[in-house]
Amino acid sequence: MEELTGKIFARLPKLHIGVLGDFAVDAYWMLEDSVGEISVETGKRAMVVRSQRYSPGGAGNIMTNLAALGAGGLEAFGVVGEDVFGKLLIETLDKLGVTTGGMLIQSENWDTPVWAKPHLEGEEQRRLDFGFHNRIAEATRKKLFETLAARLPGLDVLIINQQLPNPLVTGKLIERLNKLTAEFNNKIFVVDCRDNIDLYRNAVLKIDQSSLIRRYRGVESLYPDERVFDRWCLRAASAAVWCMKAASAWISRRCLSPARLTRWELEIPCLPRSLWPWLPAQKSKKRPGSAITPPR
Repeated sequence: MEELTGKIFARLPKLHIGVLGDFAVDAYWMLEDSVGEISVETGKRAMVVRSQRYSPGGAGNIMTNLAALGAGGLEAFGVVGEDVFGKLLIETLDKLGVTTGGMLIQSENWDTPVWAKPHLEGEEQRRLDFGFHNRIAEATRKKLFETLAARLPGLDVLIINQQLPNPLVTGKLIERLNKLTAEFNNKIFVVDCRDNIDLYRNAVLKIDQSSLIRRYRGVESLYPDERVFDRWCLRAASAAVWCMKAASAWISRRCLSPARLTRWELEIPCLPRSLWPWLPAQKSKKRPGSAITPPR
């Protein structure tokens, strides 16, 4: 394993990697609640921001990691708003050495996505999300695809990222991307998306457990209510690695692509009914000696 890892890292400086998707800003605000002045307008005490920091989020986080690993060339393809956060994001990517010619600015109906995370007394509070109601203009979508298609011949790898509930890459763009993956079959395409993962073709699929559950069980969150998973999956519980292999094989057959599952944290995964016949009896780690069989 160490030898393989070494070979992979040795190749990174030679690779030209593009990232397409939901570029965002992670904002961290450290608050103080008891020292602010009383507002003349509302009569309420102001919250004081003691410190703040910002970093690329979403697809931008992938760029940060690739730059830290020493990737040879990086190109970003995405959309930002005509606002202070968009300017900050592009400036930060530029400093990382990322080519940002593929980062388009849409001035209307698009705010740069921001995940603002206020912290009070060391605990993260309710997150503030910017860009939730974004709508990409058809002209922006067309220009983004044309820019990507023109730059793709010079890339070795393209990573497609989706994290927002209202993402940049949706149906029409996915269809166009599938044509590119078929045309440029000498390139490596990696799909790191939370939704619509089975719409992609000819790409390596990176899927996490949360996404798989939402897609095939209609559950909004991985941990909304443990009792829900008990009802559905108690008898289908299995060792995590074993279920990852089964689900990966199912997705791979459906999408004609290799699949890798991540964030497989629960011992009670929810799998599509078509997978149930594959599930042999397993021994539960939490209930030693108890056999677990697929639900019928």
